[in-house]
Amino acid sequence: YIKSTENVEDPPKKIAIMKIAIASSGLGHVHRGMEAWASDLAAALHRRGIDVTLFKGAGLVKNEYEVVLPTLKRHSRSARFLARLTAKGGWRIGLGSPHAVESFIFGCQLLFHLRQGYDIVHVQQGSLANFLRRARKAKALKIPIIFANGQIASPDFLSQFEYVQLLTPFTESKHIKREGSAERHPKTFIIPNFIDTEVFSPGNKKRTRDKLGLPQGAFVISTVGAVNKHHKRMHYFIQETATVLRDVKCPIHVLLVGARDLDTEEITSLAEEKLGKNVSIFLDFPRERIIDIYNASDLFVLCSLKEAFGIVMIEAMACGVPVLCHDDVGFRWIVGEGGECIDMEQKGTLANSIKRYIENSSRRIEGGIHARERVTKEFSKEVIIAKVLDMYNFVLQKG
Repeated sequence: YIKSTENVEDPPKKIAIMKIAIASSGLGHVHRGMEAWASDLAAALHRRGIDVTLFKGAGLVKNEYEVVLPTLKRHSRSARFLARLTAKGGWRIGLGSPHAVESFIFGCQLLFHLRQGYDIVHVQQGSLANFLRRARKAKALKIPIIFANGQIASPDFLSQFEYVQLLTPFTESKHIKREGSAERHPKTFIIPNFIDTEVFSPGNKKRTRDKLGLPQGAFVISTVGAVNKHHKRMHYFIQETATVLRDVKCPIHVLLVGARDLDTEEITSLAEEKLGKNVSIFLDFPRERIIDIYNASDLFVLCSLKEAFGIVMIEAMACGVPVLCHDDVGFRWIVGEGGECIDMEQKGTLANSIKRYIENSSRRIEGGIHARERVTKEFSKEVIIAKVLDMYNFVLQKG
């Protein structure tokens, strides 16, 4: 954890009195890691006694610290229409795309609330962070913004913020070091995502499979994420697990779980064609029940080639499920000995790795044990929230 390279004293260990805003315009209608981060962080801060408010763009108020600021949802016709109207030059005021429209309408309401005595606003959504940055530049917002880089933003984008939170140590060298220089952004924090390891923990596999209507004797392989091709590469997952179905004799069952996207129908049709009765598809599955997916699984797979972090991996690992993911330096750091990082750009690589886990039960069991241990040590709520509070204290000291 790197607090800063400036010559300042370490933040005090005593928690300062602070009023924190966590904001996500997608929370309540989008099921992704960034929305989960906002919800989990606000809940953890509230339990620590911090005065925190979670601002979200849709849904019901489920906790006393939540505020819903209704917005035009990014996939709505209205948002797409307004984006087309502002496509030329709309970026100057934070419009120009459906995501920006959603953030703009949400952000205008958020600004009113942020003037009510808040000390810090913390966001992980690039379009919303950009809106708030512009508002601060226009003197419509006075409090500091912490932008957590949950979208692998470019160095140019990150350099516009005073405070940047990176989610892995390896994002730093790629996104913060100046071109031709080893100098790091002076107010950069390396703090990964976290989960509650008491909530995400190994459960009764038989009972969970009964609950989900899954076969008891099968080897269950799951993936969780936006159901699309361009980023989560669900088509690759389907093709590789179809190869496993063809080549192994033991019963296999595949879980395809995630939020709808523009090409979801194409992906689900491919899954039904290639996997037939051996696949269960759960679209827009409630996050409060996602632990059932992990506890029903023998192996978890993430097929994206790159992520800012990949919170689904540590969710699965905390439940004692080994992970297969692409061979990326950030993924290697997250997974450790709790699974394997393989070349998922190559056809057949994932299928062969899955077969090895099916054939070697000790490999699977040991991987699950290491996975749980790694998450508890590095990515648990207790470990990460302490670092977040140190960061807030540092930012408050700087003013």
